[in-house]
Amino acid sequence: MKSWHTLLIYTLFFFSGAFALIYQLCWVKAITLEFGSTTLAVSTVVAVFMGGLALGSFIISKKVDRIAAPLTLYGKLELAIALYALLTPLIFKQVLPLFSLAGIGISDNLIFLFIVRFIIAALLLLGPTVLMGTTLPLLTQFYVNKKTDAAKKGGILYGINTIGAFAGTLTAGFILLPGLGLAETVYGIALLNGLVGISAILAGKRIETAIPHHTVPAKTPKSGTPGRPTLVSLAVALTGFAGLACEILWTRTVILVIGGSTYAFSIVLATFLAGLGLGSAIISAVLKSERAEAIKIFYILSLLTAVLVAVTTAVFKYLPWLFIKMYWAFQLDRHPEKIFFIQVFIAGIILFYPAFIMGGLFPAAIRIVKEQGEKIGRKIGQLYAWNTVGSILGSLAAGFILVPLFGMRTAFLIIIALYCLAGVLITALRSSKIYLKHGIILSGTIALLLIILLPEWNRVLMTAGAYRRSTLNALMRNRIASARDLEEGLTGQNEILYYKDGLTSTVTVKQTPLVVNGIKHRVITVDGKAEGSSIGDMPTQRLSAHFPLLIHPDPKTACVIGMGTGCTAGSASLYPLTSTTVVEIEPAVVEAARFFKDHNYDLHENPNVDIRVTDGRLFLKLHPDRFDVIISEPSNPWMAGVANLFTREYFELCFKALKQEGIICQWCQLYSISQENLKTMIRTFTAVFPNVYVVSSIQNTDILLLGSKQPLVLEWERIRERMSTPEIAADLADSRVQITSIYELLARVRMGPAGTELFAGDGPLNTDNHTVVSYRAPKDMYRKVTISYDSSMTAMNDPVGNYISFNEAIPGNSKQMAKKLDRYYADLYSTDKGRNAQ
Repeated sequence: MKSWHTLLIYTLFFFSGAFALIYQLCWVKAITLEFGSTTLAVSTVVAVFMGGLALGSFIISKKVDRIAAPLTLYGKLELAIALYALLTPLIFKQVLPLFSLAGIGISDNLIFLFIVRFIIAALLLLGPTVLMGTTLPLLTQFYVNKKTDAAKKGGILYGINTIGAFAGTLTAGFILLPGLGLAETVYGIALLNGLVGISAILAGKRIETAIPHHTVPAKTPKSGTPGRPTLVSLAVALTGFAGLACEILWTRTVILVIGGSTYAFSIVLATFLAGLGLGSAIISAVLKSERAEAIKIFYILSLLTAVLVAVTTAVFKYLPWLFIKMYWAFQLDRHPEKIFFIQVFIAGIILFYPAFIMGGLFPAAIRIVKEQGEKIGRKIGQLYAWNTVGSILGSLAAGFILVPLFGMRTAFLIIIALYCLAGVLITALRSSKIYLKHGIILSGTIALLLIILLPEWNRVLMTAGAYRRSTLNALMRNRIASARDLEEGLTGQNEILYYKDGLTSTVTVKQTPLVVNGIKHRVITVDGKAEGSSIGDMPTQRLSAHFPLLIHPDPKTACVIGMGTGCTAGSASLYPLTSTTVVEIEPAVVEAARFFKDHNYDLHENPNVDIRVTDGRLFLKLHPDRFDVIISEPSNPWMAGVANLFTREYFELCFKALKQEGIICQWCQLYSISQENLKTMIRTFTAVFPNVYVVSSIQNTDILLLGSKQPLVLEWERIRERMSTPEIAADLADSRVQITSIYELLARVRMGPAGTELFAGDGPLNTDNHTVVSYRAPKDMYRKVTISYDSSMTAMNDPVGNYISFNEAIPGNSKQMAKKLDRYYADLYSTDKGRNAQ
């Protein structure tokens, strides 16, 4: 066979893998914007995508050995995939709204939503993914027809396709999606995909005409039921299960150290795929043909994978120290763009080596099942189907069973045992029972030793948020000379009150030695990122509720997106509302908030508070009623997925979910974010809400955006009267908030609509199609922000006095009150009181 034939096919299949992964990333993102970003929603879409691959591989396996021109057919299928991708925006636009129609009013009915999601995802994805699943068996059959070592070529093809997926991950995550946006990326890749299809068709017509027709049998004798599980298929399914579960667990763990940005997730996935692909390609190239040798190799690789998974689990506790040392070595405070090198390095030392060994399992399995040459295409199709089914089950089990029920460390132990079991299954294929006996003893011994010797995790250390600049600045270089110094220092400073590896995140409640006015400092963290506290964050937590509820003419219902400590909803419950709805995506956060009951007015026991565990966007989309007040407190926009709660489409959902006189309060950070990104978020908000005020809740740290459908007037007497309510007055006068008068409250209103619009200026918006903030904000994490936001906003010259409505019937002179308010305002912002919090 000519070398250029092989080079061409390898190149085409490399791009097939890259394009398939980019499609997956784009389609999953587009669909989950409609379905919600809950673990169940994302897992459902991914399972349907992978299920299509398995189904396609299984279907083609039954007839692949009777296809005379597999390369030509491969090209036609790639063209069909490209055509579907070009039509994706139109198809999705017509089908996705069916989900909202079917799900109205049941945003937290998990069973019904799962059924509807599965049906709609299947309608959208099964067509192209089934076609994608046929490609590996087809190209393997090409080598069968060419009388080449198809088993070796099939393993190499699998590896090259996976390496292509690695390239697609990085290209999509770092270039296409940040630069072009979602729809444009799909369009561009579809056009390139079409070129792959055309190239394969042209090559097939030239190459495959040279194959004598009689070399392809008209009918293959039956050899058992196609797809019937055998020891090999069960072992392959088991390793697929363990591999995908392991990848998810690695991601959850590494993100604790390097942060959960969109880039970080792309790096972790790409590293896993790189190891898997290279391992498959290289091991395929060096494997011998003998079945006995392949069985031995599969067994060794299974045990070696178990050992490497254990080793990586054992070294997790050194990663925070490594990150901090590399932070200083790379001088990230001066060169923040180097963060990506650190993330790649840490992901690489954890994922690459075990993934490389995992990559050899599938090629070894191909060698084991190799029989007559003309059947290898069928065998590979069946094995690929079983491997993919195992991967689907592993992905689902990791997210919904292993992590929530057992925690991540125990989940890794289960995976170690599964790899040892897979080795035993393969050993049973040997005719001699002695091999099976020795295999069971060795596998059992290794599994037992690894489980016993694997050290416990230090929960304080792993959830310290080493990637956060505030943590880095707090740890002096001379105090972390070793990993032990860091571990002892953090453990001595923090007490874990609550720890849970939840469905989507690892959630902790920590208590530090800090005590202020008799109040102990507690902080809730999600994946190491602080999401609220009993002291420092209290002004933002309280004022997020008070401002919209004090200003609204007659609030009756409120919805809080994001629970955190529960303090915002707790403050809202002090008002005479008929109901307060709290929406939180992570169940563990709801549990953790109980440790703040002394600060959130025992929110969980309040009968007027309705806590919903679901996605915020999904709830607003499917909830039939409208609210007087919506308070949106998502985490930081640099975190993957969270930027979806700062887009124009999200704000439009909030707009529709508000009553005519409704008010939305949207939290925004001022720390670790550039002015460009801050203005983009404010500009996006003002593009939906025509009347926006900017409130300074914590100076140079947090702001609140107050938006409404109609002109929002600050009624002095109404606000003052509500503030006089004893419970509300006490909440505002709390030593952590220190607002005792209406002057101190309204002086926090930094800019009115005119100044806000001027400050935001012109420029791009943050949209679902192009979430520019999610790609730009992670680069701000380690950049020194030298500008003062207070100074920038002062330059807008739009003080709150311009928007106050005074009732002339009340005692006192409105002009004097306005002057007094102006003095409070000037005193609060006349000097720059500190730089952005780090």
